[in-house]
Amino acid sequence: MAHRVKIDASFKAAEVKDWDPESELSRALKEREAFLEAHPRMRCYQREIDRVLENSGSAENRLSVLCLMIEGKLQELRQQLQKLYSILMPILSQP
Repeated sequence: MAHRVKIDASFKAAEVKDWDPESELSRALKEREAFLEAHPRMRCYQREIDRVLENSGSAENRLSVLCLMIEGKLQELRQQLQKLYSILMPILSQP
């Protein structure tokens, strides 16, 4: 089936040509600042992310570090949910 797909090379070239990483970065930073203005309690997490990424080096390393940070936070969330479950199960199992 893949042999039936026609790719318009001119469209793809124009799409890549119009992409400006500097403007995308600027837009993303503005969005981040707007988010932090709306959710000020998240600033401490942003500072932690900035601190860790400061010495991470290349873009690949930065993505790896972010992935590890997210995984760690997900593990913390899982542990908290397990605690909550262990507290609620005796209550919910009562007649």
